[in-house]
Amino acid sequence: MSPIKLGKASTPQPPDPPSPDGQTPRAGEPAGTGELRGYEIGTGNKPKLKARKEAPGESKGISPVILFAAAGAVVVLLLVMVIGPSRPGTDAPTDTSKELSASYKAYLKQQKPPPPDIDERVRQVEERLAAIAWAERVGRKDVLRRELDLLLMMDTDRGSPIYRYASQRLSRL
Repeated sequence: MSPIKLGKASTPQPPDPPSPDGQTPRAGEPAGTGELRGYEIGTGNKPKLKARKEAPGESKGISPVILFAAAGAVVVLLLVMVIGPSRPGTDAPTDTSKELSASYKAYLKQQKPPPPDIDERVRQVEERLAAIAWAERVGRKDVLRRELDLLLMMDTDRGSPIYRYASQRLSRL
């Protein structure tokens, strides 16, 4: 059975003359350009196209376009790292949270007897305030409400600055 040839139906053409390397080139295909690639459909599975070999003078390096694109990507990455966040100072504690931490620490020192873990309580309050600031920045009202509730439960004395702050913020939600 002869192989199936794709293309327009016409009368058979005479075979092409053999090339110097012994292979018969097909019409429109370059002769003697390297290893064979591709196959015809059918039982013969004969290769139909030869792969192009690189000439001895051709470079095997990376294309200049790819090098320029990579250099541009590196420059953009460095600029992003140097410039930093789009809103400077968003990760730093705000003046309100600093004042609140200081007033809470002073409040704890005035209590009779002062609690032994003042610094630990102030650190926990600062963590909660940072979480509250983050929730406000990203617009997560559920996280904001939860953090304010936790802050409210840290000190149940109604005279505590933390209690007043959390209850005021919760009443505005």
